[in-house]
Amino acid sequence: MRTHFYLRMSCAILLGALSSGCNKSDDKPENIASEGVSLRIRADLPVDQQQASVAASAYLNGQLRPLVGGDIFYARNTSQQRELRYTADVPGLYQNSLDDNNSGTEVIIDIRFEPDVARNQRWYPSDLLKVESQAGRLVGYSARGVFPPSVRINEPLPDTTYRSRTDEAIVSWNTTNDNYQAEVISIAACHSGVHSSSFTKKFTTTDNGSFTLQLEQALPQSVEVKEDVKPGGIFFPLYRSLGVPFLDIVTFGLFSLKSSVTRSYPIEYCNLELKLFRIQIGQLGSGVNGGSVTMSRSDSVNVRYEP
Repeated sequence: MRTHFYLRMSCAILLGALSSGCNKSDDKPENIASEGVSLRIRADLPVDQQQASVAASAYLNGQLRPLVGGDIFYARNTSQQRELRYTADVPGLYQNSLDDNNSGTEVIIDIRFEPDVARNQRWYPSDLLKVESQAGRLVGYSARGVFPPSVRINEPLPDTTYRSRTDEAIVSWNTTNDNYQAEVISIAACHSGVHSSSFTKKFTTTDNGSFTLQLEQALPQSVEVKEDVKPGGIFFPLYRSLGVPFLDIVTFGLFSLKSSVTRSYPIEYCNLELKLFRIQIGQLGSGVNGGSVTMSRSDSVNVRYEP
């Protein structure tokens, strides 16, 4: 059960990272080429876990391009091959897991034409639109990357409680002799009585073993609940507390609750997950004009803010 939880959350964060910047038709993520094929790949292997999460998306001429027909994403390493499955939460993104527990393992992601496999996981009803008999424009493109060494958080200790928004959370971890990149993602689930809301923030830093997080950057000012107005003036909260803010992580703000009223409530407490990634950049395959390949090892710690 613990492994399943880590994989679910790791996949969610990876999908959020891939989907960031796609909320407007004229926006596209960094490094996506205006012409030709671009791929965005992210794979993460959490500390002490036996499976790596892999997420991928493809772009054609600068636009997110869901796979059609018999086209399918595959990810493989030396011991296993898995198809990346369509993710209903964010159209155009695909994910799955690979058995793996070693740094230095190479993961290869490519797009193939396999109509029999694709027929069972189309993003449109396969009984209404049959799988095409010819390969699409994205078939044959690939990317690869290698996981960096494992990372483990030393501080803060689990369940550390902070009392003020002006407090600093010092995140420290084991270092290596190589110059890797690092990311710290804070995921705050804040509560006020029966109300709750979430706040997600990403920080980019160097892999030097320490990062100072100002809590006021990681926490909202208040618990904000978006509510819809129905005829007669009755308010119905649209936000649903998920324990961990799954939708916010998946979309990094792309998921927008359609509402006409936002009510603010003072924060009683926040559960704050701090997730650390050690990052190594991979390689795009021949003919791929843009995008990125991000390989990471990760660890996380849960702390608490209670003013």
